[in-house]
Formats: sequence, structure tokens, C-alpha cells
Amino acid sequence: MVKPEKMTDRSRRVLAMAGEEANARGADAVEPQHLLLGLLRDQGLAQCALGNAAGLDYEKYSATLPHPNDQGGPQRELPFSEQSQSALDAAIEELSPLGHNYVGTEHLLLGLARESGGAESLDLASLGTSFSEIRAEVYGILGHDVPQ
Repeated sequence: MVKPEKMTDRSRRVLAMAGEEANARGADAVEPQHLLLGLLRDQGLAQCALGNAAGLDYEKYSATLPHPNDQGGPQRELPFSEQSQSALDAAIEELSPLGHNYVGTEHLLLGLARESGGAESLDLASLGTSFSEIRAEVYGILGHDVPQ
């Protein structure tokens, strides 16, 4: 798991929002789609990159998922699914090419995108984008060249 002290406040907020999304949908764990919803709710760098790469925003993506749970029960602290944990681990690996020592929303998005495609993970192709397109958007916003 990503160490909280290495995360920006914004990234910690995104993870909290992902937990809220999972709770609202009656999930037993925070899945990749909940992480994506958290990133889209944040309206930061990651949301901008997703908008540029796939024309995606919170309302558009949220509408593709099961309707929120209307029971309105208390928020539970949910574990991260194996796929979400893999995405968070991949976020750490995205620090080095950028020369960063913190985990920002851009790294969370890159980790999530890198781990997409498995049976239970996020399918970027169905969203009209790919890891390489998202990576190019993130690197462009940050003013970095995409590594070869």
C-alpha cells in the first residue's frame, strides 16, 4: 500500500472519495471503478487528463455504473480490492520516470491506467482511451517528455 506520508492531500482525498463511492454503491471493497470516480470527482490534474484523453467526466462515467445504494447507511471503511491495490502499487512505480518523491493524483491515474484490462479491473478501451494516451496527457500537462 502507498504510505500516507508520501501522498499529497489531494491523493488522500481521492482515496477517501473512492471509499465513499464504493459505500454508496453497496460494494464490499474499493474497486478500480471507484478509484476512477474519486479521480473524476477531484477535478484536478488526473481529471483533466481523463477529459482530454477520453472525454470523460464524473457524471458521464458514473452513469455507466450500477445506481448508487439508496439505503443511506453509515459509511464503512472498506478494503481495497486486489485490483485496486495493484493500481496503487503501480502508482509508486510511476514516480521514478517523473522524478517525483510524492504520490499525486497523476500517479494514481497512471497506476490505475497501467493496471487496466484484467477481468475485474478498469477497461480503458471501453472508455475510449488507453494507457499510452493517458500517459501522454499526464506527461504533457506536467511538461515532461514521455519516456520511450
